[in-house]
Amino acid sequence: MNPACGDRRGTRTGYARHRRANQSACAACKEAEARYKTPTPRPVPECGTEAMFGRHRRRGERCATCRKAVTELDKVRKKNRRANAAPRPAEPIIHVPRNVFARLYLNASIADQLHAEQHIPENRIQRCVAEHNLAA
Repeated sequence: MNPACGDRRGTRTGYARHRRANQSACAACKEAEARYKTPTPRPVPECGTEAMFGRHRRRGERCATCRKAVTELDKVRKKNRRANAAPRPAEPIIHVPRNVFARLYLNASIADQLHAEQHIPENRIQRCVAEHNLAA
């Protein structure tokens, strides 16, 4: 057994131990390092998948099968996104400038003011009215 690699013979750790000891690595450790550094080729994706569609697109190719598969996948994702989305409010939301809201609130009847206070936080109403009073 080579003293440099010890119990890690035939591994990258053993190869690193050889390097630290300034020794030439044994054949088993060199082979382990070569296996690590050799890139493993990625398998070519099958036609009709999202990965293959991306490959076609990068190469400037057109493939109806892959396009159809990606379209179907997009439909499913969009459907799931809609299903998980927050529900829309029952009544439409109307955006009104603060000064306009303050004038409407101050000129409304008491019953209408109470109705507004049920739907809008009181601190927001007070802020709008205070800004209206400062501007006046």
